[in-house]
Amino acid sequence: MQRDRVLKLSNALLWIMFWLNIVGAAAFLAFVLFSFGFHQMLFDLLARKYAGRLDIDMLIVAMRSLMTIGLAAVAVAWVIIRQLQAIIATVAAGDPFVAANALRLQAIGWALLG
Repeated sequence: MQRDRVLKLSNALLWIMFWLNIVGAAAFLAFVLFSFGFHQMLFDLLARKYAGRLDIDMLIVAMRSLMTIGLAAVAVAWVIIRQLQAIIATVAAGDPFVAANALRLQAIGWALLG
């Protein structure tokens, strides 16, 4: 009984993380597209705030780079979440010690290195 509750909670938390990850991906992508689509407006806003103190073009490049790294992190998190969901499914089915779970753990390890 306790095991079933823990599995359901784990699965629910992983689904919440899955959807939050998708929202994060959409936000990073929207920010990247915004930075290209409204480059001049972004440049003007940053220039007003940081005029003479920072190279605005380099600041925008740095912002875009960080958003791109964020997109890569979202992809890594997606791999980890999906593998964990598959592992939880085998535990719920009653047999966590299957060869596929070893491969899933290996994929999680490689994703963590990413």
